Amino acid sequence: ADELRNALFKAVDQLTPRERELFTLRQWEGLSNDAIAQRTRIAKNSVKVMVSGARHKLMQLLRSFLES
Repeated sequence: ADELRNALFKAVDQLTPRERELFTLRQWEGLSNDAIAQRTRIAKNSVKVMVSGARHKLMQLLRSFLES
């Protein structure tokens, strides 16, 4: 479990600052896309696309860890 947590944190660090901000607000703080859009002044659809892109990037970064 600690290894997975460390791998996740390392992967999150590889996201762009904006991706990291939006991913953190969505996944770790539990904010809705609407709330994130209001807080960051980014269009709701853009928030949705960027969070989805960040998740996809994280899965790619974690793929080798998850397959071992």
